[in-house]
This record gives sequence, structure tokens and C-alpha cells, in this order.
Amino acid sequence: MPYIGNKTADTTLVEDNSITSAKIVDSAVITAKVNNDAVTVDKLNLISTSSVPSLEAKGTSGVTEGYIQLNCAENSHGIKLKSPPHSAGASYTLTFPNNDGNANQFLQTNGSGVLSFADAGGGLALVGSASQSSNTAAVQIDNCFSATYDSYLLIFDATPADNADFIMHFRSAGGSPATQTSSVYKYAFDGTNISGSSQTAYGNSQSNVQLGHSLYKNTQIDYPAISGFIYFNSPFSSTHNKMFYGNFVTWNSNGDLRAYAGGGLFASQTSLGGVRFSASSNDINNLSAKMYGLVDS
Repeated sequence: MPYIGNKTADTTLVEDNSITSAKIVDSAVITAKVNNDAVTVDKLNLISTSSVPSLEAKGTSGVTEGYIQLNCAENSHGIKLKSPPHSAGASYTLTFPNNDGNANQFLQTNGSGVLSFADAGGGLALVGSASQSSNTAAVQIDNCFSATYDSYLLIFDATPADNADFIMHFRSAGGSPATQTSSVYKYAFDGTNISGSSQTAYGNSQSNVQLGHSLYKNTQIDYPAISGFIYFNSPFSSTHNKMFYGNFVTWNSNGDLRAYAGGGLFASQTSLGGVRFSASSNDINNLSAKMYGLVDS
């Protein structure tokens, strides 16, 4: 019971809200006077600002880093979220995804603390594709290269007009992709035909890459005249030249089957965003191409 002097102060005589925080002496309310579990959630004002967190778990010098413990319903078990040690000098924010992901996925960061769910292990992520079943002058896959992946794999089938060469150009990155036609392409593919004769396709300081010469539609299977894959190393980089290599098989105008392996270089530091396919004359009759980003394991 409160007292004034030696007289008891009847709390019924104290009007509601008449004792303000200004009337409470600093340090008058000490932790010993607060019962365990007396401060409920309703009494906590956990509102964050742009610079102040709503909850801070402080560490103890020489003892432990700050941590938050999440207990079971009976408060007999719990897990802890703990800060890195002081020696790490770590100060960063982790932002959780907008959803809970799919089964067997894991959390990954974009390097800036933004978390997302991704499939476990290495693999291929489809980043672009193109399909063409009627005559067209050129087909491109734009904005498939990005900073998300370092390496890419292109799998393609195509049939250009009879006796035409199958041509590949790179396309620039950004909102208005442009076909790269400067004489900075270097390539060399070595192969053989079904008779064992050596076959080559090469060029130095060219304005494109010739992947197949004098191709011809195979009347037995109708499609394709060229089929293969190409691996691209860091095409999105703006600090070094771009290397690529691959394998492909072709049908040629004399009905000859040829197999090639090799690679090339785009001798420019231009950041690349995609690829373009065309024929040396007339159109491309058919094409199917898929570009994959190589997921780090």
C-alpha cells in the first residue's frame, strides 16, 4: 500500500492517468521490482526504423557473442541464432525470400545479403531459348548472359538454306542489344568426315563465327543440318576477352557427314548479352536453341 508521509494513500483516490512518466524518478523502477514474465508482448514496442532495429541481442565482452534463442513449447529445448565473433568484423543484413521455396531447395545469397531459394547441387538453369520452324533471316537469344552465372551452355539444332554456311554472332548486353560485327572473332574447329578425311573450319579477325560450311538438309531425317553444343566462359564480363568451345555435327551439300571440335575467342572486353544465328545466304529454315547457365555446385 502506498504511503504519503506516515499516512496510507488510498489508490482509489488517485485518478486514472494522473501519474505520468515525468513523475517517476529516474531509475526508480529497477529490474528486481519487475516480476518474471510481467512484461507482456502487448507492452513491447518492437518497431524498427531505417537505422535502429526493433530488437538487439548484445554480446558480453570476453564471454559470448549476442544470440537469440527460440525454445520449444515446454521451454526445455531451443535453437540459437548467433552473431559471428568480434574478430570477423562482420556487419551485414540478411533479407529473407518472399516465399518458403520448394522441397529440397536451399537458401543462397546474391552477395548482398538478399536470400533466395535454389535447387541443391550443380546443374543447368534455362536462361533463354529460341525456336523457328519457318524461313527467317536470323534468330537471336537476347539478354541470356548476366552476372548470375559465370559459364553458359548452348545446345542447338538448325538447318539453314541449302549450300549456306551457319553463322553465329554475339549480341551486346543491355536494353538495346546490337549484333557484334567487328573483326574480333577468332576460331578454329578441327574434324573429320565419314571417310576419314580431315576437315577444318577456322578464321582470324573475322566478323562472325562460321560453325558449318555448305550445309544441306538431310532428306532422310529432314532436320537438322547441324547439331551441337557450345560452352561460353564469362561472356557477360566487361574486363576480359571471351572464350568459347564446342562440338557439332553437320550434313554437307555433297551428303557428307562431318564432326567438329574446337573453339574460339571474341577479342573484346564488350559485355555480351546473347547470340544471333543466321545463314550466309538466304534464310534459316529451322532452328531450336536453348541457353543454360551453369549452376555452381
